Amino acid sequence: MSLDQASAEELERVRDLVGAALEAAGTPWQLGEKLQNHAVAQITVDYGHDSGRGVFVTWELGLADHEELLRISRESAGGDPRILASDDEQMAANERLREVLRRADIEAVDAENDFDPYLLRIVSAPGTD
Repeated sequence: MSLDQASAEELERVRDLVGAALEAAGTPWQLGEKLQNHAVAQITVDYGHDSGRGVFVTWELGLADHEELLRISRESAGGDPRILASDDEQMAANERLREVLRRADIEAVDAENDFDPYLLRIVSAPGTD
């Protein structure tokens, strides 16, 4: 079964598997998209009935780092080295998330979301076909 056709219960089961895998690896995580004072993996579930349905995870910077990058972005043309370094850090964090999930037999791919370029979509987990 593809997760885009999964029931709400199945999506929640996969969400819980993702959380357990992150917990076992010592990776801080939370449900939802609220910024924290520290960096954290965020797990979200989209229950919609379109192609956006599924379980997602992303690495979110802490609130102070996020606000600093927004300030820099507004003040520069986007080529500031701190923004480029942040992009590199985000890509490395996502690769670490993918590896943690891979070790738990959970496959995550780039969600190809223009509004959140670092969003990962869970495409398979133990017990899904």
